[in-house]
Amino acid sequence: MTADAIGGVWTYAIELAKEFRKRDIEVVMAVMGGISDPSLKNIVQKYDNIELIESNYKLEWMENPWDEVDKAGEWLLELEILFNPEIVHLNGYTHAALVWNRPVLVVAHSCVCSWFEKVKCMEIPEEYSEYKKRVIEGLACADHVVAPSCEMLMNLNKHYGPVKNSTVIYNGSSSLNGLKVKKERFVLTAGRIWDEGKNIESLARIASQLDWEVFAAGEGDVLGVKYKNFKTLGKLSQSELFTYMLKAPVFVLPSRYEPFGLSILEAARAGCALVLGDIPSLREIWEKDAVFVDPRDDGQIKTAIQDLISNESLRTEFGMRAKKRAQKYSAEKMACNYLKIYDSLLCQKATRETFKR
Repeated sequence: MTADAIGGVWTYAIELAKEFRKRDIEVVMAVMGGISDPSLKNIVQKYDNIELIESNYKLEWMENPWDEVDKAGEWLLELEILFNPEIVHLNGYTHAALVWNRPVLVVAHSCVCSWFEKVKCMEIPEEYSEYKKRVIEGLACADHVVAPSCEMLMNLNKHYGPVKNSTVIYNGSSSLNGLKVKKERFVLTAGRIWDEGKNIESLARIASQLDWEVFAAGEGDVLGVKYKNFKTLGKLSQSELFTYMLKAPVFVLPSRYEPFGLSILEAARAGCALVLGDIPSLREIWEKDAVFVDPRDDGQIKTAIQDLISNESLRTEFGMRAKKRAQKYSAEKMACNYLKIYDSLLCQKATRETFKR
């Protein structure tokens, strides 16, 4: 299984591997992009079914990555020979076009084309033409493609499709084991602060107009200097972020682009009332159990948050609704759905080999 430690893919991969451990399934986790946070490696060491193999190769969406992407492909093929896995699970697109000996599953966590469409309201610039070409090739070569929402699958078909043999599997998260912590008086957000798709700066702009302080967990701290009543926490460990979520009454992510939103799911499991960007993917996942706002309307974002701050009963109700809905998205259910696809791919492979013989 490929992974990176830059965004939500890491959390997703660990959750999946943890569930596979219960079924005696071993995972070779091939990480690209490096691991700058030692605490992430400590998490992996807790699970004896994960073999972590680390590299610093650039990821396919980075600037001028292709020489390193090709070298990473050679490295991955060597790992296949070394470990002889039953399934190749790629959390990226381009390496699916390699000549693999095993069935290949591709998971579409996000993509550059849909990011530009939703965030910049434009088609991808010319410098991403090689990216688009390689994503099309990867999706065409994959034995199966998984998307974390119907909206993301629709985006794949629109920009690279049609995508054959595809399934929607919602991401899942482990429970917080019934932990109860008294809620305090602050608003929380989490994500890559520099990512325009997360739209965290819109929250920073209105922070000074709120009765409660706003805390932001994630990479990038320039907003904490620029805006009043907005405090950046830096990149937290998973346990540290959970602690903040358990204490936070309100979690806000006014995203313009969010194929699923694992941080939102974790906040919901911690009983936070959710204020989310009104975009199709988040409507699909949270329906009526979150407060939705126009991500381009600062006034609407401010009003929605302040209403929850001022009304404890409303805040409690939306926190309970979010927590109940989050139970739909369990790591166990996610893993079971992936195992069904793995089994199907292995059966197809066995059938093909029988016909060859």
